[in-house]
Formats: sequence, C-alpha cells, structure tokens
Amino acid sequence: MATKELRKKNSQQWLRALARFSFQHWPRIIAVWLVLTAFFAFFALKLQQKTTIKDLLPAHNLVVQRFEDTVRDFQLIDRIVIAIECDPDDMEIAQSFADLLVEQTRQDERFPDYLKWINANLFDQIKESDYYRYLQYLPRMLPADKVEEFCKRLQPEQIDARFKQNFKDLESGMASKSLIEKDPLSLLDLAVSYKEEITGNYHLDLTGGYLTSRDQTILLVLARPVESNENVDFAVNAMKMLGDSIQNAKKQFAEEEGQDALSRLNIGLTGAHAITSNENATIKADVVSMFISSFLLVIFLFILAYGRPMAILYVGVPLISAEVWTLGISYFLFGRLNLLTATFSAVIVGLGIDFAIHIYSRYLDERTEGSAPCEAMECSLAQTGLGTIIAGSTTGLAFLAMGIGHFKGLFEFSVIASLGIFLCLAHMFVLLPTMVFFRERIRGEKWKPRTQHGFHSEKLIVFFLKSGKWGLAAFGVFTLFMLYYAVQLRFNPDLRSIRAKSNPAIELQSRVTAKVGGSLRSLTFVMEAKNEADLYRMQKEMNPVLSQMKADGKIARFDTALNFIQEPARQEENMRIIAEHGIQGPEFEQNFLNTLERERFRVTPDHQNYAHHLSEGLSSHEPVTLAELVQSEGSLLR
Repeated sequence: MATKELRKKNSQQWLRALARFSFQHWPRIIAVWLVLTAFFAFFALKLQQKTTIKDLLPAHNLVVQRFEDTVRDFQLIDRIVIAIECDPDDMEIAQSFADLLVEQTRQDERFPDYLKWINANLFDQIKESDYYRYLQYLPRMLPADKVEEFCKRLQPEQIDARFKQNFKDLESGMASKSLIEKDPLSLLDLAVSYKEEITGNYHLDLTGGYLTSRDQTILLVLARPVESNENVDFAVNAMKMLGDSIQNAKKQFAEEEGQDALSRLNIGLTGAHAITSNENATIKADVVSMFISSFLLVIFLFILAYGRPMAILYVGVPLISAEVWTLGISYFLFGRLNLLTATFSAVIVGLGIDFAIHIYSRYLDERTEGSAPCEAMECSLAQTGLGTIIAGSTTGLAFLAMGIGHFKGLFEFSVIASLGIFLCLAHMFVLLPTMVFFRERIRGEKWKPRTQHGFHSEKLIVFFLKSGKWGLAAFGVFTLFMLYYAVQLRFNPDLRSIRAKSNPAIELQSRVTAKVGGSLRSLTFVMEAKNEADLYRMQKEMNPVLSQMKADGKIARFDTALNFIQEPARQEENMRIIAEHGIQGPEFEQNFLNTLERERFRVTPDHQNYAHHLSEGLSSHEPVTLAELVQSEGSLLR
C-alpha cells in the first residue's frame, strides 16, 4: 500500500475511533464539558477591558518605554475637562453652576479617591498651590528685565499705593478677592506673565478667573485625577462620580435658582478619562452585540439551509462553548481584552460554523442513505475530518502569523483568534457529535430525512459553465476594475482612527478644540543632560524654536519648569541688584504688615504667609539648584 494511502487510512481510523468514542461515552463527555466550561467561564468573567491605544503599542519599544517612564516620573496625568456650553447671555448662569458643581464634587466622600483638585475659577486654584513656597524663591527666579520693577514694588510708598488700589478694586468688584489675598502686591506676573502663559494662542478669556471661550459659549472646569486613564476601572468610576456630582448640582441649582440647568446649559465630560470610560462601555456593548448578531445570523442560515431548528443544539452549543473556553484561557495568557481582541468573537463564529457545516452535512447524507447514527458519524469524520482539520489549522496558523512583529495589539489578537479557531475545531469534532448523539437518543428511531435548501446555487453554477469565455472575460474585467480601486488604498498610521466615531467625549473634545483654537492635551518634550548647566543651555536653545512655533501657530502654548527658574549666575545677579536697592527681608515684612493695618485691611494668615515667605526669600543669598527644588517639601516641581 502506498504511503499516501496508508496515511489516509490511518487518519480515517482514528477519526472513526473518535466518532465511536463520542457515541459510547456521550454522557461522560457532556459532564466533563460542563465542568470545564464552568471553570473557563469563571475566569472569562474576570477579564479586564483595556480600551486605551497605549495597550496596543509594543511593550519593548524604546519610544513607548520612554513615554511610560516620563508619565511615571513626572506624574503626567491628563486633566478631566467638564465643558459647560451655553448662549453668551447665559455665561453668568454657567459660572454659577460651575461653582456649584465644584462644591458638590468636593463634598463627595469619593472625591479624594479620584481627584486631587477640581476648579472652575483659576484664581481660586491659587489657594491649593505652593504659591508661598514659590515666593520664597521668587527674588532669585526673576527674569533679568523684571528685577528693577520688583525692587520698585517693594518700596514703602509703592506698597502703600498698591493697597489703596486694592481697596478701590474690591469696593468696585473689579478684582478677585482670592487673588488679592494671595498676591496683594501683584508680584506673580513679574516671574512670568501668568495670564499670557495660560492662554497662549488659545481663544480663551480669563476675565474673573473663569476659563471661557472668547465668544462666551463654553466654560471649562478642570479636574486633576489621582490616576491615569490607563486604569480603566478608575476612569469609569471617576466619570461615575463626576456624573453623580453633575446631577446633584442640577438639583441644587433648580432649588436655588428655580430653573432647570439643562434648559439653559449643556454639560459634558471630555479628556482622556472620559474618552476611555465611553470607549469601555462601547466596546463591552459591541462585544455582546457582535457575538449575538453573528451567532443568530449563522444559526438562522444553518436552520434555513437544513430545516432543523435543533441546529442550535448541534452547532450553537459548540460555538458558544469555544468562545467561553477561548476567553477563559485568554485570562491566563493576557488577563485582558484590548480594542482589537474584543472583536474576535464574531471572527470565531463566522469561521467556526464552516467546520460544523462540513461534518453535519456529510452526517445527514449518510443518515439519508439509511446509516445508523454511529456509522453515519464515523463516515462523516472519516471522509471530511482530515480536510476540515487541515483547513482549520491553516486558518489558525494564518492568524498566528499576524503576531510576528512588535505590535502588541496585533500579537494578542493573533494569539486569541488562533486559539479560538483551534478550540472551535476541537469542539466540532468532539462536542458536535456528542450533541447529535444526545439528540438521537432523545428522538429514538423517529428520524425523517429533510430536503436541504441549496439557495438555487446550482443555477449560478450552470450559468457560469454555459457562459464559458464570456463569463471569464466578465470576471477578468470586474477584477481589473476592483484592482484599480484597490491600489488607491492608503495606510492610515493614526491609531485614533480605530476609535468609535460616536464617542460623545471625542465629539465634545472636537467642539472644545474648535472653540478654543487648539487641543487641551499636551505634547511632552523630554530633555536630558549630564548636569544642570547643560540643561539650562539646552533650554536656551529650545525656547527660540518653541517661541517661533507658537508665533507660526503650530502650537498653542508651551510650558516648562525652567521658564520659572533661573540659572545660578542669574540668581546671584538678582540678589546683588536687590541688595543695591537696600531691600531687606525683615524691614519689608514689618512695613508690609503695618501698611495693611493702616489701610484698614484685616491681617489674615494669607497676608502673614505672604510677607514671611517673601521676607525669607529676600534674606537668602545663595542660589538654589534644581536638585534642591525637587527634593523640597510640597509640590513646587512635582
């Protein structure tokens, strides 16, 4: 006997043996299957949903590693943005609602678990900053062209004039009480133009401290989350907390103002956390809908073709079981599903049904010829099994080949899809015969052959056979037509294109970006140097480039800690100039507090801290290094 014939015979023998084993031990097979399915289902339910683009990127890529290190070391966590949209005439109502929302959020017991701060008014944010600690360093950190003005503002007559002006501004309501308490001498804008640096090229208005668009149609409330959006559960829960706060604020607003906030305002959440939360919900819904729709469609076609409603038992159970097993094993392999792997269920259903069709069709043919159930299944597996196994294996290996590379998202998808194909193949060879025998045992001897629906495919075949050359020519023309458009396809490297277009957080982000003239998300540059001197030198070289990009409209603004910190030589020069003007720390502090009382201001702890820290800064003559600032208490550079 030829080797080829021998191999074929051997494969048929073990496939026949598999059919007999399923026929003889179908109760035990079902029992073991139920236990294993319950086991894998338990772990499948523990799978996490990872819906961020970062989860698709190669883990060992140097750029990705640098990004992760930077986020960790500098705590670069995207802010959550609450956008309040309104008509320009309703901006005061929006400001009142924003203040109420901030109050409701801070009172929530979950607030410290999810947010570090939330502010509607940027001037109020000064209360939670390390401003006083910064005042201690301010004299040394002044730009060269601001030192003379600084010395002028600390002269006794200038302090007296400044407090008189503050008193008038507070009486007229033209100034923020919080800002005057924190910076009564208006020294903040000497270090760097605070308002200008915040707004940059953005179309923003900071009147009154509220971050609004220039056309007064959007007010932004900013919040700093405790963790990044990479923690999907955190992002979802943070959005839930803010959603609850918005609802509570609406109720209180209605009670206090006597009107529904929704009738005048449109409140929405955006930012990385909001996008992640919405994508997580979308993916979960899509996974369920894709599986259900694909499953129902293939089962419907199967029943329609074979005229057997019990096909849901023969085919549906193995398909669902293969999905559950795949998800359970995926938990041990990866512990999560990402944007790509969440779509595997429809792939498995669509491909897995093919294996069932080959086996079940041949089984029905044998039964129609009068064969007993066991004999019919033996013949079915023996005659179609080898081809089905080869077809399934090539499909599974083709999916596995997609994982060759560094793209983590495709690698995980290739492994899970390939695993699902092989598990589906195994289920169709073991569980499908078992389900058939289970059904045959219940039905007994009452089996009737039924006509299989061919959907008139024979007419299409006859048509092509008769058309001959004309059919081939038409097929060739159509292929060339499609080829023309195929070569027009272009690769889109933007991973954001795979996101759901209907994500309300992305839609809101687009509207905000259009209104304020730029994205609120940042592009981070990392500068590394051997020492601080080289770092300052690199900063000087980088600033003109970034300033030109800002002038050209390529970036909205740029910011760096070194914009607020001077190199040691500049610090020493600042202290020399201040000393030449005869400004002493203790004398300034005493004069400042005396002027407060003389101008009928109540001396508050804010005033005392202001004078004390500025006095300490005036009394210090040694330059401060970056290392000292980083290691200092508080969050000045953190």
